[in-house]
Amino acid sequence: MVVIRHKYTGIVLHTVRADTLCEAKLRGAHLSYADLNGADLNGTDLIGADLNGTDLNGARLIGADLSRADLRGVHLNKAHLNKARLIGARLIGADLSEANLSEANLKGACLSEADLRGVHLNKACLNGARLIGADLSRADLSNADLKEAELGYTNFVRCNTLHQAKNLESIKHWYASSLDGATLRASIAYLSDVFLQGVGYTNEEIENLRAIYNQGIQYYSCFLSSTTANADFADRIRTDLISNNITCWHYRHDMKGGKFWRPQINEAIKLHDKLVFVASEQSVQRPEVVREILEAIEQERKTEQQKLFPLRLDDFILSKEALRFADKNIAASAWPEDWIRYIRQFHIPDFSAWKDHDAYTQEFQKLLRDLKEPARRSRLAIQPSS
Repeated sequence: MVVIRHKYTGIVLHTVRADTLCEAKLRGAHLSYADLNGADLNGTDLIGADLNGTDLNGARLIGADLSRADLRGVHLNKAHLNKARLIGARLIGADLSEANLSEANLKGACLSEADLRGVHLNKACLNGARLIGADLSRADLSNADLKEAELGYTNFVRCNTLHQAKNLESIKHWYASSLDGATLRASIAYLSDVFLQGVGYTNEEIENLRAIYNQGIQYYSCFLSSTTANADFADRIRTDLISNNITCWHYRHDMKGGKFWRPQINEAIKLHDKLVFVASEQSVQRPEVVREILEAIEQERKTEQQKLFPLRLDDFILSKEALRFADKNIAASAWPEDWIRYIRQFHIPDFSAWKDHDAYTQEFQKLLRDLKEPARRSRLAIQPSS
């Protein structure tokens, strides 16, 4: 038997005659202010349940049905809500920061004043959802459907995937919303005047903003992935990218002291829309570099657009030895997938003669062109390698 208690008083709110809450029938249950932190509620029926103020931080609600549930002030920080149904749910003032709502159905849900910072809404349905006063800073909106959603005082800070959301022109704007420079830099080339007018910009402001941010918009920033063995080349290409008005993050220059290094790298990859990978025999074998590549590939899967731009300093990544190295790591479960074979599907520019000025310049100009016009990634190309 599972006992659900009040998070402050410890009073029993509900009991379930089962060993788990997974796929439990809790339709219409009164669970206000319950302690369900980290609970496994995958597939659970919570239709119309009262979850006002409940602690669901880190809970697993994959495929759960919370349609018409009262989720006002609920705590869902880092919760897993992939493919969950929240049709018509009341999420006023809810904390959904860094929650995973990929492919969730939030049709008609009320998310006013909700904390949606860093939330994953990839392919989520937000048709008719109310987002008045919501904070969507750093949210992943790639392929999210915002048809007839309602905005006003909505906050978009470092929301670099805003332009990848669907049906932005159909949004109902009750009040002006806020877009910061990073969001505009990443998205303004793709945002319609209708949307920009809706969030509060005048025609003159839109014209000026396009003039400010449109130059080089498609390749404005990148994360440079390399290893210490290739430091001289990395320093040179970083300098040249910056000289061409491309913001470039590299650990040797941009890592902040006194802070954990892994979260800094993960955040930098997320905030920069391209990842330039310096492939060499040394870098391919570095676990830290591999994690960076896998993160970029995952972003390509979400957006179906090129995130990863590999270039090579030697022929190791094209060799049979590299394939044997990949097979060894896959067999040992050191890698979740064969990213080397994935990268080898595409042309990898050759910078092996980078110390020759003319050869380097020729390849660098091609890289600038490619960063400006990223390729689409078909579903076939981005499937995990076997």
